[in-house]
Amino acid sequence: MAKTLKDVAQVAGVSSATASLVLNGRADGRVSADLADRVEKAAEKLNYRPNLVARSLRTQVSKTLGLISNDVATSPFAGAMLAGAKEIAWKQGWLLFLVNTNEDKEMEAAATHSLIQRNVDGFIMQLCITKRLIHLIFLRAKPLYCLTVLTPKNVMTP
Repeated sequence: MAKTLKDVAQVAGVSSATASLVLNGRADGRVSADLADRVEKAAEKLNYRPNLVARSLRTQVSKTLGLISNDVATSPFAGAMLAGAKEIAWKQGWLLFLVNTNEDKEMEAAATHSLIQRNVDGFIMQLCITKRLIHLIFLRAKPLYCLTVLTPKNVMTP
C-alpha cells in the first residue's frame, strides 16, 4: 500500500503540516534544518511519492496535457511532432496524454470529454477540429494549441 504524508510525518515524529512544508519545498524559515532532514529521511525510507491526483484536486492543476491527433499512424511527420511535443512538455514538468482518433469524429468528441474529465490543463490538437469541440474546450477554460503539418498533399496552391 502506498505511503501517505501522514505516514512520513509519523516516522519523522513531526506533524503532517510540517512534513507537508518540507516535502513541498516550503520549509525555509519555517522548519529547522534538523526536522527537515528527519522528514526527508523518513520519506526516502518509506519510498514516499506524493499522490498527484489528490494534489490536482486541491490545486486544480494536473500538470497534464491532452494531445488529440487524427493521423499519428499515417503522417510521415507525426513521429517528430509527437516527440517534440513530449520533449517540451516533459522538460516543463508536464505529462502528455495521446489519443489517436483515426479521423473518427465520435472518438474525437469522446476523447475530448474524457480528457476534460481527467482534468487535463490544456489541449494540443493535431486534427481538423470542429466548432463543437472548440466550444467544449473553451467552456471549460482550457488552453488549446493547434498543430498543423503542411505537406504537398494538404497545401493549397493558387
